[in-house]
Parts: sequence; structure tokens; C-alpha cells
Amino acid sequence: MQSTSAELPPAAAGHGPAPSAPCSTAEAAALELMSLPTEIHLAVAQHLIYPDALSLKHTSRHFRSLVRTDIQLKVAWLLERRRLHLECPNSHRCDLGSDLRFCRGSVSLLMRRRRMHFESAAVGYFFPIL
Repeated sequence: MQSTSAELPPAAAGHGPAPSAPCSTAEAAALELMSLPTEIHLAVAQHLIYPDALSLKHTSRHFRSLVRTDIQLKVAWLLERRRLHLECPNSHRCDLGSDLRFCRGSVSLLMRRRRMHFESAAVGYFFPIL
């Protein structure tokens, strides 16, 4: 039985637009994320802890204006660290006023350690790749 052009998708049958050049997975993910409505971006941002919200905030102007990293989010992150018995910054030097001042000193070290997944093992979330 021979196939006809009616059975093929338009691009495969020579009709319609040609497929676009492949892009990397990171580029595709970024395009997909940015194509979502702003309401979805807000909903996602509201569920982020402070370090993740700060990282997202620094990815683009769009997210800088959208993502909040206020005092309440910083305090919630610090309280969660204390609840999990993770290291917390020195309370005498912890300035909650701005992200720049907050991330100086021991907070920047804690965030760097978190990015390197050192704390995952401390709370039982470390799963080695075999």
C-alpha cells in the first residue's frame, strides 16, 4: 500500500512552513517559559524560596519587575533554615534592607553552598548518581 501526501503532515508533504532549525534544550525551555502568561510567572514566583526567587529575578528585566524578594521572603527562608537545623547567618550582621546588603557576608556563603548542593546531604536529600 502506497502512502499519499494526504497521510503526511503538511511540512513532510512539502506543504506549509519548513521546520525551524533545532535549538538547544536551554533555549527551548527559555522560549517556553517566556511564552507563558504573566499570571503563570507570578504564580510560580510566589512559591519560590528566597535564593530561587533572587536567581529568577536576575534573569531578565521582566522577572526583575515581577519577582518579590522582600523582607517577609527573607525571614521565611531564614526560619525554614533554622527549622531544618541548617546554618544561619550571624543575626548581628544580617541586614534585611536590600538584596545586596542581605547577601553580603555569611548569606552569600550559604547561598553558594546551596547552589553546590552541600546542604542536600545534611537534610537527607542527597541521592548519589550511580
